[in-house]
Amino acid sequence: MFVFLRLALAHFLADFPFQTSEIYNLKKRKLRGRIFHGTIVAIMSFVLLLPFYKNIWVWGICLFIGITHSLIDWAKLVCTDKKQNANHFLGFIIDQSAHLTINSIIFLTPLKNIVSANMRNLTLNTIYNNNIYIIYAISYIAVTFGFIYFIDTFRMTYLKNIYKPLDTKEKAIGVAARGIILTLVAVPGDFYPAIVPVILAEIYLLKSTGLKSSFANFIIGTIPVIIIGLLLRFFT
Repeated sequence: MFVFLRLALAHFLADFPFQTSEIYNLKKRKLRGRIFHGTIVAIMSFVLLLPFYKNIWVWGICLFIGITHSLIDWAKLVCTDKKQNANHFLGFIIDQSAHLTINSIIFLTPLKNIVSANMRNLTLNTIYNNNIYIIYAISYIAVTFGFIYFIDTFRMTYLKNIYKPLDTKEKAIGVAARGIILTLVAVPGDFYPAIVPVILAEIYLLKSTGLKSSFANFIIGTIPVIIIGLLLRFFT
């Protein structure tokens, strides 16, 4: 599980905050865009496993993940992005599940036996070896940047009559609100009442941008964040 969690973090980093709109659009149009994105995924995977760079399995797994990531993105493009009336939300869920399933290939290799790293920097070593920190990092990236795609594909699929792509301001409001809500729920302490004004502020700000589905954004974006926060709070 140690290596899998770090590969999952690498995946979420490469697929969301490090996948700019330019890379995403290039990936949809050109083969070189998908190869470029797959290379970023492979490099990010290697960086997160850098303490074990002498292990030949690390090199092989990172290369395998990069190649299969590009192939999965191509399959998603063919099955959803280029088809009319495709279920983009289901496509997004299947796409992410497929990437994480590929990462689980490490359980068939000697990498599954790794349980810690030995790094010279004590602070970095403590952070890197703590699975709880890694799980929190994955969760924050997923609910902030990852949920941009989660919400957008949901609206694209189930709210077609009022759908329009989220603009930069709407994305920023959602990222900030979801990050704050996750913190208020997951961090020990009685901060739950503070969630209400954050939610109201988010809905108000989204309405001020002209987003017609601001309440829908709240429902599909906030409730899952609260659930994830509760899971972090009580099971980590």
